[in-house]
Amino acid sequence: MPLPGCHIEGVQYRNVCIDCYDLGGCDLMGSSRARRDFCSPGDRSAVVFVFDCSEHDVGRIEEARRVLHQYMSEETLVGTPLLVLANKQDLPGAMSVDQVTECIHLRDLVEREWRVQPTVGIRGKGVKAGLKWLGVQLRRLRQ
Repeated sequence: MPLPGCHIEGVQYRNVCIDCYDLGGCDLMGSSRARRDFCSPGDRSAVVFVFDCSEHDVGRIEEARRVLHQYMSEETLVGTPLLVLANKQDLPGAMSVDQVTECIHLRDLVEREWRVQPTVGIRGKGVKAGLKWLGVQLRRLRQ
């Protein structure tokens, strides 16, 4: 059963099943159920975090950074690769890859591989390149 403000959907890409959690509007940090569902032990091989690069609201950026770092520090997610989709690159004034990296403090995430992939989600631009990188990371982990 979805959490209020959250949407969960399964997606198949090639031979990989992906559970997508749309967490916008969901109080993840305050919801023990959200933490339990998202961070439960199991098949969490990687995390894909979609970042709205058109959003210049400092409060929202700080919230995104805080939530991302909190979840990435969960024991079940330690060491998992992180793909950040820097979305809405087609909009004027969109944040660059370097700006996203700095704003959400990605260099603070140690002992894991991460990548910021510029994307235009509504056109699918950049998404395949990001998933290809993620596939390479997952193959390396399995070796």
